[in-house]
Amino acid sequence: MRYEPNVKVSGPVKLDIKDKKIMKYLEFNSRQSFSSIAKGVGLSKESVRYRIKQLEDKGVIQKYKVVIDIKKLDYLVCHIFITLNNPDIDVEEQYLQNLNKFPFVRAIIKYNGDFDYEIAIIGKNIDELDENITMLLGGISKFVKRQEVLLITKNYVVRNLPNSFINFKIEHKKNSKVKNLDKKNIKTGLKKINLIKLDDKDVKILTEIKDQANAPIYKISQNTCLSSDIISYRLKKMKEQKFILSYTTAFNYHALSYQMYAILLNMNSLDKVLDSKLKTFLEEDDNVVWGVKTIGEYNVIIYVCTERSSDLHLTLNRIRTTFRENINDYKTLIAYEKLKYTYIPDFF
Repeated sequence: MRYEPNVKVSGPVKLDIKDKKIMKYLEFNSRQSFSSIAKGVGLSKESVRYRIKQLEDKGVIQKYKVVIDIKKLDYLVCHIFITLNNPDIDVEEQYLQNLNKFPFVRAIIKYNGDFDYEIAIIGKNIDELDENITMLLGGISKFVKRQEVLLITKNYVVRNLPNSFINFKIEHKKNSKVKNLDKKNIKTGLKKINLIKLDDKDVKILTEIKDQANAPIYKISQNTCLSSDIISYRLKKMKEQKFILSYTTAFNYHALSYQMYAILLNMNSLDKVLDSKLKTFLEEDDNVVWGVKTIGEYNVIIYVCTERSSDLHLTLNRIRTTFRENINDYKTLIAYEKLKYTYIPDFF
């Protein structure tokens, strides 16, 4: 989910097929060279550079993000959906300003629908998550009409642009040298996550590139006072450890005339067979950009990004038809504003 409507744009930005292909390449890997993108798109390096600059200036490209697997640092992630009971506007605005400052808060999204806000937080364990929830509700708890806490256990699909944006797939070679470090426990069949530890140098590098993942090595070196060799080695190592999952790009859906929605599903009997079926469905759907499995009142969160409201209904109808015997309840929320979104916590 990447939604940044608060960046001012004059109106919908017109894109041609070349622009869309460039955006797909940047979504796939924002650190790749202009030459690499140019080869795939069929343009000159200078033309690619110019088009990307135009996309940045028009507000289509917002930031270049580093996507990490926070679980490898032994953190839990949960999303809290809140309905407020009509607090004063000044009280709500002050609360949101305070909420934005909490380092454990990864995302704040404002909705129209049954819930007013979604707040994504992290914690080392259940006790810490509980403390964090208590802190973020401080000063506004009397205005909270309803809250749902959903603990994320598994990612189904993560992407920035829906398949409907462009029918274009990037062919890429798998790196045979990257080892599969997350192995299954033979006795339980559960996936064991190999935890990692970051030192000060890793934190410096991640802090520098978390919102500018396309920064060249020499610039990272200048701003961190680390050598280029150290930076290259550390980035490669974190990639091999599958801590850094990807270097991607955050787009302004408002500038593209796209709307983001959240669908909360309460499904019964989410066993291995149904789990696999749901994952395949979400990967193949034209409008889904993000989907996760959770523990809570709703055990699936799905983000849908569409150019037309009718496309949302198409996806909803497909979900209801495909899983008609498994859905107990669902909610649909309209994303109104993204107030915060980061993969890398502020305290790194």
